[in-house]
Amino acid sequence: MTKQSKDDAIIKVVLEYFYQQNRPYSIVDIFNNLHKEYGKTAINKAVLDLVEEKKLIEKTYGKQKVYVINQASMETVSNDEINEMDKNIANLQNELKTLQSFCGSVESEIKVLGNTLSTEDAIKTSDELTEECAKLEENLKKVKEVAKNVSPKERDEVYLNLKKYVGHWRKRKRMGSEMINCILEGYPKSKKQFYEEVGIETDEDYNVTFPDLTKFNIKT
Repeated sequence: MTKQSKDDAIIKVVLEYFYQQNRPYSIVDIFNNLHKEYGKTAINKAVLDLVEEKKLIEKTYGKQKVYVINQASMETVSNDEINEMDKNIANLQNELKTLQSFCGSVESEIKVLGNTLSTEDAIKTSDELTEECAKLEENLKKVKEVAKNVSPKERDEVYLNLKKYVGHWRKRKRMGSEMINCILEGYPKSKKQFYEEVGIETDEDYNVTFPDLTKFNIKT
């Protein structure tokens, strides 16, 4: 390749780069952006030749010189072409949303499948539940047998004792509440703070309630 042919090749590469990027660059920028494939001197000569041919415009900012493609040489885009590009962009955006939605559905399905028991695990779980049900049925059978052997007299004695103990429970709880209310009349803090400081635990703290004696036909 002759020197002139080589210079023309560099000019073509530089001009094509300016067309593609359509933004200002210094000589050093072009040299680096072309991956130092051409010497800085050759790049400088190509740029100056393009300026002389009015294909590039030279702009000076202080001591810095930059070069930009002559906008008069750029192809103009009609409104119809712009509208067509806008339409293509809108179509691509819709396709992107569709693909994102599809990917989301696939990911959700994969997650569900990942949490689903395998056939082997399902069989194992079924066997364990069957065994547990058999044990519960056996225990229920034993309880029913014991219940049959309890005489009406023994049952009545248990119910009466239950009534007595529930009565004591209610009485002691009422007495305790009355004592606490008397103390709280001169206590500077809230009832909750008093309970916390003294360390009082209530039935309500443990969701304990009085048993329903009506189902045992016992009048309280």
